[in-house]
Amino acid sequence: MLPSEKMVDFIKYYIPVLIYIGIILFLSGQQSGSFFLDYFPVPLKLGHLIGYAGLQILMYRAINKTLVSVNNLNMIKAFIFTVGFAIIDETYQTFVPTRSGSVVDVIIDSVGALTGLVGIWLINHLLMRFQVLRISRK
Repeated sequence: MLPSEKMVDFIKYYIPVLIYIGIILFLSGQQSGSFFLDYFPVPLKLGHLIGYAGLQILMYRAINKTLVSVNNLNMIKAFIFTVGFAIIDETYQTFVPTRSGSVVDVIIDSVGALTGLVGIWLINHLLMRFQVLRISRK
C-alpha cells in the first residue's frame, strides 16, 4: 500500500473516530450546570448509551474498513477499545470539578457498545436476506 493510500484510509476511517472521541471528551469535561449538559437533547444516561453505540460503530468501521461485513475478531477489538475508552473517560471525569466518574456509567457505556455491535450484526443480516431474496426472484 502506498503511503498516500494509508493516509487516505486514516482520514476516511480514523479521523471520524477521533472527532467523535473529541466530542465525548468535550462533553465529559463540562461541569455540572453547564449549558451543554443542561440543554443536551437526551437524558444523560441515554446519551451514554447512544454515544457509545456510535463510537462502537465508528471504531468497528475503522478497524474493519467497512460496515457491510461481519468480522467477529474486529468486533471484539472495537468493543475492547470502546470499553477501554469508557473507563478512561470516566477516570477523566474524576478530575473535572462538580463531576465524578462512575462504574455504573462504564456499564451503561458498555451496553451502548453492545448495542452498536447488535446494530452492525442486524444491518448485515438484513442486507444478506435482501440479497438472497433478490437473487431468488431472478
